[in-house]
Formats: sequence, C-alpha cells, structure tokens
Amino acid sequence: MRRIFIIRKDLHLSPGKLAAMVGHAAELYWLNLLKNGGSYTNYDRDNNPTAQSFEFYVPHEVWTDYINGIYTKTICESRNLNHLLKAKAIADELGFRDNEDYGFINDKCLTELNPENDDGTTTVGMWFAPLADEVAHKISRKFPLLRDHEKKQTNDIWRIGWEIAPKNIKELYKLLDKATAFCHEKWLAAMKSGDAPPEDVSPGEGFALVKILIQEAIAEGKSK
Repeated sequence: MRRIFIIRKDLHLSPGKLAAMVGHAAELYWLNLLKNGGSYTNYDRDNNPTAQSFEFYVPHEVWTDYINGIYTKTICESRNLNHLLKAKAIADELGFRDNEDYGFINDKCLTELNPENDDGTTTVGMWFAPLADEVAHKISRKFPLLRDHEKKQTNDIWRIGWEIAPKNIKELYKLLDKATAFCHEKWLAAMKSGDAPPEDVSPGEGFALVKILIQEAIAEGKSK
C-alpha cells in the first residue's frame, strides 16, 4: 500500500513551505479519523482532565499492509489547480469519499502565498488515504513525480555552457569557482563573528560573473 500526495507546481513553494504542506497532507487522514471517531476525556481524582481517548476504525489491510508495513509515499505534482481537480475527478470515479479517502490541502496564506479562495485560503494540493498499489497507480500515473525543474534547468545551462565554452573560458570558470568559494568563506566568517558582511565579497559575486561568461560562451558557440 501507499499514500499519494499531489502538490501544485505553479505555486513555486519554497522548500520549507513544501515540506510543511506535505506534512499537513500526511496528518490530515489520521486527524480526520480521530475527530470523526468516538472520543472521551479521562479525568484524575480531582476531576481535572488528563488525557483524551479515541475509538476509530481503519480497514484491516491498512493495518496489516501500511501501518505494519513501510509507509510508502508518492509525492506527485500538478501543473495548476485545474490539473489538480482532475485527481478529484478520478477519485470520485473510483468511489472515494471526500475527507475520508481523500481531501484538499488549503493554506491560510499567512506567509508566502496569496489567497485564491473566497475564504482567504489557497488550495495547495491533495492527500489520499493508504491505497492498494494497483489503485494508487490509477491516480499517480496521471501526475508526474514532484521534481525541482528549476534546478534541472540551471544544471542544463551549466552543462551546455561548459561544452560550448572555449578552453580559455573554461580555465576562467575554474578560477571564478575558487573565487566564489573564497568569498563564501569570508562571508560566513563575518556572519559567525557578528561583523557586517563585507560588501565586496558577496557569495553571489563569483556566480554572477560565471553566469555572464556562460551566456557569452553560448552566444559565441552558436555564432561559429
């Protein structure tokens, strides 16, 4: 069995925000079971509340294959909200129950997102209860795995630039790499000592120069 989480790629969540949203998605299935099941409060001899007890049920295969398994999770991406809603359509066709077998992750927009919904929230993604692999694949096959496309694009630019760049430019890259590392070390040292970071050794300076040279090298290579 596995759980599926689908996150909107068009929101460009920061790594921390993405981790928080997936964490919320993982919790919601279990929280719904707790909230919707029977519960009662335990009290001590002085009638002070000490604990909350719950009674809820999960399918036997969830207990045997997921809870006592390896908790497999698949994190997919949707292009946008409309693409995400296709996952809901698939879930409904499979007979899944809203807020029991699947649900939406809505952010309250207190940090980095702007509200899209009337209640001041933004729909970030979807969660699913533990599903048999063959059922999960009916959903996940429609959505690619979540990947850092921007990082891949940056790496591709570096690779292409390196292949096209003349030898003398390559040697300059190596020097600038060393300069960038040197600037970064001085920057960190200043931060740790409590001093103001020196303006002339910003860690981004070396990278900015390298980026310009790569673009020039690509342009030079294409013109030949």
